[in-house]
Amino acid sequence: MNDRFLYIHRLASKLQTVSDIVKSELGDSLSAIGADFYQLRLMMFLASGVESTPTALANQLRVDPAVVTRLLGRLDAKKLIQRSPSSKDRRVIKVQLTANGEEQLTALFHAAGPVLEARFSKLSHNDADQLMQLLSAILED
Repeated sequence: MNDRFLYIHRLASKLQTVSDIVKSELGDSLSAIGADFYQLRLMMFLASGVESTPTALANQLRVDPAVVTRLLGRLDAKKLIQRSPSSKDRRVIKVQLTANGEEQLTALFHAAGPVLEARFSKLSHNDADQLMQLLSAILED
């Protein structure tokens, strides 16, 4: 093993640790209101206004489509989302937040906000911007 590999491995391990900690802390906070990390991410993506299909959601969340199917089923049962056929191709299902979903998303923000603020408050605005740019560069394909 060379020094470069060890360095990159340590970096990857740190990134994984940060991800695990943030997901765990968010999970604890969100579970108090009957939600989880993936529900927050999915609902935030839906709120962005981008036309969403289950496949697009799975790609965005980087999870197996079966995970999205189960999550959409739970959200649909709670009347937080609406699934409807596309006007262009009825085989394609579009997903959007309902008014109840938008209210729930506000509750999710209130639960998640303090957790994220506490974890990332150690970074200045400039540091956070730089970190975002660096992470984006790593994620580029």
